[in-house]
Amino acid sequence: MTESIAKALKAIRVSHELTQTELAQKLQIGKSHLSEIESETKKPSLALLLRYSEAFDVPLSSILFLAEHIDEGIDETTEFISSKIIALLKFIQQWRSP
Repeated sequence: MTESIAKALKAIRVSHELTQTELAQKLQIGKSHLSEIESETKKPSLALLLRYSEAFDVPLSSILFLAEHIDEGIDETTEFISSKIIALLKFIQQWRSP
C-alpha cells in the first residue's frame, strides 16, 4: 500500500500543478523528504498525511481511497478513473472554499 500512497500523493501534487519544492514549502517539509516519499524511499507519517489533507482541503479518506484504487493495474481505464477521482477532489476543494 505504501507504493500506492506514494503514487496517490504524487498524482494529487501534479494535478494541482505544484512542483515538489512548492508543495514541500506548503507542507513545511524539505523537498528531499517529499522526493523520498514520492519515490517510495520513505513512508509518509500519519501527521504528514493529515497535512496533505489540510493543504488540499480534502478528507484524508479521499486520499486513502485514491491510493487504494490507483494501483489496480496501470492501464488506460485506471488512468482515466484516477484523473476523474482527482477532478472530484479538486471539485470538493473548490466547493468547500468560500
